[in-house]
Amino acid sequence: MTLSPGKYCAQVIVEGGGPTVFNAGVYDFQGGFTANSTSSITGTGVTFYNQGGAFILDGTPTVNLTAPTTGNTAGVLIYQPVANTSQMDLNGGTTSGGWGGMVYLPGASVIVDGAISQWMMLVADGITLNSDSKVNEGTSAFPVGLRAVLVE
Repeated sequence: MTLSPGKYCAQVIVEGGGPTVFNAGVYDFQGGFTANSTSSITGTGVTFYNQGGAFILDGTPTVNLTAPTTGNTAGVLIYQPVANTSQMDLNGGTTSGGWGGMVYLPGASVIVDGAISQWMMLVADGITLNSDSKVNEGTSAFPVGLRAVLVE
């Protein structure tokens, strides 16, 4: 399945089957986003604006997402306004081959129970790294010109 940028009024749920490809652009999720099971989600030059609901990766989805390198949302992969306090969950051994960009959730907490990419810059109200959390290592440059670090 291929999705195009735009406003998605209901929760978007991706479950199993073939890959889901996000074309470059801004996706306005008003009801949240969930990827379950063995789904595969990819997109280059994408920004997810999560206005309402939670952003959840559960099961073992493969994630390869990269933020735009130019334009108004350059470097921003996921933006959640401070008014949306819904927690972001990265659960169940999530295979994250690539998170290229900043994940900005100033009013919400994040729970990581799987793998995240070395290319993710994470800004949140609180971050929990459970015992099987890990940061995938790699040698290539950060796709949007920065290198991710954990700052408290």
